[in-house]
Amino acid sequence: MDASAQRATSSTTPDRIPKNKDEIVSIQFDEEPGSNSGGRLQDGRVSVDFDHEFASIRLDDGPGSNPGERLQGGSSSVRFDPELGTPYRLTYVLIVPDDEFPETFTSAFYEGLGILMIEQANAQNQFLAQRLRALRLGSRGFQSEGIESPILHDKDGKSIVGGKSVMDVKNGKNILTPASDNSWEVWVQGNGIFGKVSNVNQLPDSRFESGGVFAGLDYQWTEQIKTGVFGGYQGIYSKYDTGGLNKINTGLFGTYATYQSRGFYSDAILTGGFSSYSTRRPIQFGVIDRTAIGNFDGAQFSAYLDFGYDWTIGNFTLGPILGAQYTYVGISSFTEQGAGSLDLQVEQQNINSLRSSVGGRVAYTWNVTKNVSLIPELRVFWQHEFSENSRNMDASLATGDIQGFGFDTSAPERDSAFAGVGALVQLGPDWNVSCYYNIDFGRQDYTSQMISGGLEWRF
Repeated sequence: MDASAQRATSSTTPDRIPKNKDEIVSIQFDEEPGSNSGGRLQDGRVSVDFDHEFASIRLDDGPGSNPGERLQGGSSSVRFDPELGTPYRLTYVLIVPDDEFPETFTSAFYEGLGILMIEQANAQNQFLAQRLRALRLGSRGFQSEGIESPILHDKDGKSIVGGKSVMDVKNGKNILTPASDNSWEVWVQGNGIFGKVSNVNQLPDSRFESGGVFAGLDYQWTEQIKTGVFGGYQGIYSKYDTGGLNKINTGLFGTYATYQSRGFYSDAILTGGFSSYSTRRPIQFGVIDRTAIGNFDGAQFSAYLDFGYDWTIGNFTLGPILGAQYTYVGISSFTEQGAGSLDLQVEQQNINSLRSSVGGRVAYTWNVTKNVSLIPELRVFWQHEFSENSRNMDASLATGDIQGFGFDTSAPERDSAFAGVGALVQLGPDWNVSCYYNIDFGRQDYTSQMISGGLEWRF
């Protein structure tokens, strides 16, 4: 606080020291005699209004009580440090203007965690759905080139298969049966995400970097149906402009299924995961410079479903895509360490998101050689958030018997755009590689850019 602040020049004595937290302690402002007085302290809070630029404050809770710090601005709130006494005998008073209080001393710092985890789930499902759509294009490319499943007879129709001719002379049944394809597929996919979270409850902007690697195995049951499982790791490193940071390590696992019939297709993805969080929350105000450290856990679940239809015009494939995703993120309660009496005990967070996406894609299949197809693709979606609303984050000072306080998070912006461009290279019927760039934009509070690449082998 400003050391030049004028201190109280008069002293008043309360009728008595309060005996319980519900009693009121009087406050006297002595900067300008008579300019303002009153106010009240209840449940560990002081709220005061005054009409001059500066004021000093002292709490008259008994001999030796400490004067407070400089108070500037209009309506202000006070928190106190009870390290040297009971919650009912205040020994230090911290005066914080309202427009600085939320981001400096409350649990507002942790609002960004929910945003990061919701957006991570959205990106991961987009990566997986993108892979499934690209695979359909890759298989069609080779069919158009004439590399289809081999028929168990040659073109003269007179070959012997299993000791029989094409037409079984005994029962007359046609045995022109396709040979069985390789039905298993194993894949690995890596990603990098780079973004910014801003304009969240006047918190300083934060930039984040995220990277992950996933592997999966799927099986082609019929020409229409494929299912699979996957697992992997995603890490996030987020840093605020003021020096605060978050580190999140997440293990994810899930299953997926895809169905296609002629031009119609649908993809479904279920994902679960567990996360560990490590945070550093700076507390800097006036002469105060502390860092609160948090270590805690969380879990998440998401469900994704889309429907699409592809039209083929020459080597072009284009069509609409309609999708929806539900995500739940739970972050456990925890108690900070390292900031003394300014450590917070933060209650559990529960964040829900329901997001729709409407858009489409266009792709071109270029059969470079008989064994190589290059398939560039462009996708664009409009996204709308239905469920993620402002929520209350409950917290309290970790020391002392002090009533907790709530903090209302900001409501996210509802509409955004998601676009991606990239290509898949099909190398014969059994191998393919892919690389894509995606961007999530159109909101003031969140933007991100993503790159992903994959390798697959069918056997």
